Amino acid sequence: MASLPPHPPALTLPPENVAAHLGTGPLGLTSDEAARRLRVHGPNALDPAPPPPWYATLYHRLPRRPQ
Repeated sequence: MASLPPHPPALTLPPENVAAHLGTGPLGLTSDEAARRLRVHGPNALDPAPPPPWYATLYHRLPRRPQ
């Protein structure tokens, strides 16, 4: 997919302009376009969170003294 031209922040534009800029419309993407974007960009998912550092794990495993 070609680079999108520079544009003002989406929150300042009417919804029709945002949809047009993203190459979609009021009915969303066609199945073919959705499949193409999935192939090109991958799934819409977040990377898993990194594990806690070793010292945090150690701290939580230490016994607590009653207060």
